[in-house]
Amino acid sequence: MRLHSTKLILLIITLLNTAGISQPYNVTIENKPYASLENAQEIDAYNVDYEWPVFQIPIGFEFPFFDITSNMIYSNARSFGGYTSLNQNEDDLYMLVHFFANFIERGDSQGTTLSPIRYKTEGTSPNRIFTLEYNDMGFFFGLQDVNGTYLDYINIQIRLYEGSGNIEFHIGPYVMNEDPDEVFDALSGPFIGILSNVQNTVGGDIGEVISISGDINDPVISNDPFAFMDWPIPENTVFKFQNLSTAVSKNERINNLRIFPNPVTDNITIQSEYQIDQIKIMNVIGQQVYSTNNSQFDINHLRNGLYYLKISIDDKEVIHKIMKL
Repeated sequence: MRLHSTKLILLIITLLNTAGISQPYNVTIENKPYASLENAQEIDAYNVDYEWPVFQIPIGFEFPFFDITSNMIYSNARSFGGYTSLNQNEDDLYMLVHFFANFIERGDSQGTTLSPIRYKTEGTSPNRIFTLEYNDMGFFFGLQDVNGTYLDYINIQIRLYEGSGNIEFHIGPYVMNEDPDEVFDALSGPFIGILSNVQNTVGGDIGEVISISGDINDPVISNDPFAFMDWPIPENTVFKFQNLSTAVSKNERINNLRIFPNPVTDNITIQSEYQIDQIKIMNVIGQQVYSTNNSQFDINHLRNGLYYLKISIDDKEVIHKIMKL
């Protein structure tokens, strides 16, 4: 039985009310080979009452995400396989939307497992890496054979990095013979992003959203909850969310800098005992909005709000917060 369109867009309806972004993540997209996990643990994620994966598994370390930390990752039936979360409070959900589309176990009709889900934590503290891997996940609106086996599928990995707090969504090999307009239920492609403080009900509020949308060769990074990627997305694509607040805590003591005034309305000065090579100003979703190599400069043209100075000195990069008033 096919899902109704209203179920597919439940996530979008949930995100009608947004409160803006306060947590800094720099978003980049790159291409690197997809490598399946070896010697990983497989989980029994398909409850007899659901067609979608339901699980809770340990990350293996405390992972920072927006304003929380978690050592567990979850999936529930309402996700349709398209997102995981780092908590279970449906009134205040913290979500990793790795590829929001309707997924299903390819062997669901036969009661067999053709889409195993595996995970593995590798490395040593404080630089461990957690990987969650969806293998051959069937597209619910994709083609099926005469036995009901889903023929259209995709491989996806979610990686969480202990030391940096970074997040990666890795697109692996896929098959899509069905019309993408059918697979994505008349949307241009999948929703991909990270979200916090979500009231996961129809019409509920959301605290923060960072989404990636549009053409893979010219993507748009925004807090738009109605933003979707254009299909196709090449295999081996990696969507990376760099946690800048973690970078601040690690790098801010590298050099003895004075930045004043802060908060600032127009002119700002940076004092360092070393030569400053470059200064970049990033907004809270990681977009560069200004660049200079002068230690004194005017930011009166910028909108009021929180920004991050990325200061390059002798091949080192220091990150500091500033508030524009």
